[in-house]
Amino acid sequence: MIQDKLKRLSEMKRELSIEEKMLDYYTKHAPEGKVTFTMQVADEINRQAYEKKKQLIADLEKEIIREGEIINLHFTIPDLPSGMMPLSAFNHFTRNLDETIRLIGEDIISKMESCTKKARNRHRKFYNPEIQLLSMTPGSFNVQLGALNDPYSLFYGSDEERKVNILYKSGTRLLNIMYTLSCRDDLSRLADDNDEILESVQSLYQDMDKDDLSLDITWTRHPSRSTFTIPHKDTAPIAKALKDYVERRQQVSQIRRFTGTITTLSMEKSFFRIKQKDGTISTVKFDKENIPDLMAHEVNPLYQKEYAIYVTCENKPKKKCTYRLKQFEN
Repeated sequence: MIQDKLKRLSEMKRELSIEEKMLDYYTKHAPEGKVTFTMQVADEINRQAYEKKKQLIADLEKEIIREGEIINLHFTIPDLPSGMMPLSAFNHFTRNLDETIRLIGEDIISKMESCTKKARNRHRKFYNPEIQLLSMTPGSFNVQLGALNDPYSLFYGSDEERKVNILYKSGTRLLNIMYTLSCRDDLSRLADDNDEILESVQSLYQDMDKDDLSLDITWTRHPSRSTFTIPHKDTAPIAKALKDYVERRQQVSQIRRFTGTITTLSMEKSFFRIKQKDGTISTVKFDKENIPDLMAHEVNPLYQKEYAIYVTCENKPKKKCTYRLKQFEN
């Protein structure tokens, strides 16, 4: 069973990381000039065992790749060997995970369809299997993103066909986001992920913090990137770092300056249209709190004059930017 192979792969990688720390132990730690022949032999035997295990891991990863495209998320509840977890917490977390994967999948499909139209290629058939929950172990549960390769499936075979596995592609992108967040060194790598996706990912970390969860991640199609772990103590700081990043990005990208004449004004529907110097006409919504500002600047489409205003851009998936009045430039 592939689940057994995934478990074995995870165990071997953990063992390898421990053995790596012990490489050349005697050579490094024995007093200078005190390294005996026996110590040298022991170091060499350890290194040979390390290299052998490293090769076994590589072989097992290739074997798993042939069998399926799977990413395994192993959630553990620290200090809870009985495996108990409130049903409400479990349902809430898995529902949020499903929503995050759905948002990422929609974004991937939208971008792939856009590329297809530009290139005038054939329309892709997307394959989006359901998220699988694997059997629970004491104090943990597993979420599987992707699907086994079924020899009788329409989607079994070439790399081109595998590109349509949206769940796997979504899982890969989610883990790229999580890996970037675990490093927390260059969050600009998240530039291609929209605010709605990142806010949904943030909710996952908040759930992990609230429900006392840690996360082990196993990759099966990325041998260059090893399994990584997100301990529970890091979930709250990561959630805050992601929230701060999104807010900073919004402040930089969403505030714009328009200069032009206001051609239409509707107090009833709370919007006006501004014609900029280049001829572009933009619709700008405003709140009741902005009405005194509009009156103070004597906005009247019948007596047009030039205004400079600041607006915010409210981005929503698959919709054009909605402009909202922030303030007039005095």
